Amino acid sequence: MLAADLVVQWNNVLLDTIRTARTSPPYAARNMAIVQTAVYDAVKRLDGGRKTDRAASESAAAAQAAHDTLAALYPALKETFDAALTSSLASIPDGKAQDKGVAAGAHAAERELKKRASDGADAVVDYTPGTGPADWQPTPPG
Repeated sequence: MLAADLVVQWNNVLLDTIRTARTSPPYAARNMAIVQTAVYDAVKRLDGGRKTDRAASESAAAAQAAHDTLAALYPALKETFDAALTSSLASIPDGKAQDKGVAAGAHAAERELKKRASDGADAVVDYTPGTGPADWQPTPPG
C-alpha cells in the first residue's frame, strides 16, 4: 500500500474518532492539525525534505505518526488505533525499511505532541460581558 493510501486510511480513522468521541469543533480542528502535521513531518523527513533516509518506509512512518498522535489525544480508543496500526503495518514488508519508518513516525508524533502540549488549548479564560452598546452580550437564555 502506498503512503498516500495509508494517509487517507488514517484520515478516515481520525474522522471516525472525532465522530465517536463527539469532539467539539475547536478541539476537532486542533486534533486534526496535530495528527496531519505529524504525518506530514514523518513522510517529509523521509522523502528528502529534511534528513533523508531512502531506506525507510514512508507508509510505516505515516501510519505510526497517525497512531501515536491519536493514541495520545484519545487514550480511551487506543485499542482501536493499535488494531488499525497492525493492519497498516501488515501491508508493509517486515524489515529495516519498516523499522526505520516506524521510528520516523514515532519521532514526528512525539515532536508534534510536545510542541502542542503547552499551546493553551485547555486554558480557561474568564469573560465578563460589558454593558455598553458595542459590547458583546450573551443571547438569552444562556
